[in-house]
Amino acid sequence: MKEAIISLVTMVLMLASCAAGGKNDMTAAHTKENAAVSSETVQSDTPAEEIKYPEIPADSEYPEAELRSALYSTGNMSRVKKAIEKAKSGGECTIAYIGGSITEGVGASKTGCYAAVSADSFKKRFGGSVNYINAGLSGTSSTLGMLRARRDVLDNSPDIVFVEFAVNDSRDELAQQSYESLIRTLLCSESAPAVVLIINRTDTGYNAGEHMKKLGEYYSLPVVSVTDAITPLIDSGKMSWSDYSADEAHPNPSGHKRIAAYIDYMFGTADLNSWEEYSVPGAVLIGAPYENAQLITPADTEKERIKLKDHGLFLPGSGGTSGFAESWHCEGTKPMKLTAEGRAVFVVIKRNNKDVCGTFEVYINGARANTISTKQKAGWGEAYAVQVIKFAEPHKMDIEIRPAEGEEKKSIDILGVAVS
Repeated sequence: MKEAIISLVTMVLMLASCAAGGKNDMTAAHTKENAAVSSETVQSDTPAEEIKYPEIPADSEYPEAELRSALYSTGNMSRVKKAIEKAKSGGECTIAYIGGSITEGVGASKTGCYAAVSADSFKKRFGGSVNYINAGLSGTSSTLGMLRARRDVLDNSPDIVFVEFAVNDSRDELAQQSYESLIRTLLCSESAPAVVLIINRTDTGYNAGEHMKKLGEYYSLPVVSVTDAITPLIDSGKMSWSDYSADEAHPNPSGHKRIAAYIDYMFGTADLNSWEEYSVPGAVLIGAPYENAQLITPADTEKERIKLKDHGLFLPGSGGTSGFAESWHCEGTKPMKLTAEGRAVFVVIKRNNKDVCGTFEVYINGARANTISTKQKAGWGEAYAVQVIKFAEPHKMDIEIRPAEGEEKKSIDILGVAVS
């Protein structure tokens, strides 16, 4: 009974921190620059506590220096350690991965992608059983990621969630706020999972890692940076990009194996150390206006803050795409009608670069809020999230979606509508 009361109090305090917006009293996660203080240890969130690292066999495929570089930040891994102890006691751990095509496994087999291999390594290290959730979706950013986090990840009550959007994300305000909103949505969810950030790069070196690392430090999260591990090796000629990838971004089977090894090293580090109980900072760093967004789709048309009233001539059917099997397909001018309450509205479309793709308009409380084209140069039939409008304060909204004039005979597929 005493343990149950303590657990309840801990959860209440955690939720209060997520909701209150108070000051952050945590020290920042320690980065690789901190590691330079000692060749053997770095500081953790507990002052003067030394971080212990796993011993690396002499014949290891990946040298210790590379593995250490990949663990850009340990952060506070108490939630990771909690999952490890659960596995050691024979329990089932749910490990989820949300990201783009790299997480989905492009460049490797379903069992050979970094997500599957690292989930398997967790089971081999610690026992128990693993419920593996791969929520990678090709061509998508953290904006769509934060809209689908509840459906694709949190409804599975994860113990650990890996977040990988560094290659797909831009660096603009929407991307940065979407990423922080996703982090907070995950951290403050009912199962209180550990959140681990993964930073990848393209062949040209592009990624959105700068703000992601800052958020990792602020929220004291472990950060696994493929970029920090492989870039020095490529620059020094010790490896080539083709050793890691067969195209501009996606790891080949060897590259996926490499990322999984970095994650396994993080698991090993978490196992060897202890941290104080993790608490989520009350205040945001960049902004999290989309935290706890709610998404409806043709398969699930009602949430607490958004509801489909009439689909009009946007008929539900099987015209969706990967990750969204169904769509509302435009068959005429009668509008789709919804009610919602929140600060921002998003629509998820199936976009393409073909001339048959049409344009639609979104009206909020009788005024046209946005005109959105499903024909986009970068599109190839994937799901894509578009922000319709963003308010400073929550609004009650009557929403109508209708084809633009003369566009009703073109192809318009709406995969979902969301509010935050």
